[in-house]
Formats: sequence, structure tokens, C-alpha cells
Amino acid sequence: LMSMVAWMLRFGLFAFGDPSATGFVLLMLSMIVYGCAFDFFNISGSVFVEQEVSAEIRASAQGLFMTTVNGIGAWFGSVLSGMAVDYFSVDGVKDWQTIWLVFAAY
Repeated sequence: LMSMVAWMLRFGLFAFGDPSATGFVLLMLSMIVYGCAFDFFNISGSVFVEQEVSAEIRASAQGLFMTTVNGIGAWFGSVLSGMAVDYFSVDGVKDWQTIWLVFAAY
């Protein structure tokens, strides 16, 4: 749950952050939140696998978890997020605030 809240917060901060003085603070906060989101997800996933899988197949299960999340999952997420970015683009101009809010809602 903590990881999902952190991801939602991160994308929400991206939606309202910009290079201006005020918006820059939001972008910096999104980078701090990213560390929490990434760590909570990867560490909690590894701990879950550690606790739920027998010792004989633990290394294979950890490898499968990482491949699924950082391999296949990353590829699949890249394809889908690219489609979302293209959907919210008009004549090559991207509506980044809407894009980040859609990602936060997801």
C-alpha cells in the first residue's frame, strides 16, 4: 500500500511541477518520493518471495520476480505508457499534466 501511495504521489507531483521556482520544489519532492516508491515495491516484493517460497526454489523465485517486474513488466509498461502519451498528444504537443494525472490515477 505504501508503494502505491508513493507512486500516486510521485506522478501527482509531476503533474503540477515545472522548472519555475515553485514548481521546481514539486519536482524535487517527486524525486524523493520516487526512492520510497521504488524501494517499498522492490524490497517488499523480495521479502514476500522470501517468506512465501521454500528454500529449494527461493533463488529461482527471486529471479522470476525481478524478471517479471524489471524485464517483462518494464517492457509492457513502456509500451502502454507510450500509447497513453500518444493519446494525450495533439499535433505533437503533449498534455503532460493530464498524462501524469492519468498515471497517478492508474
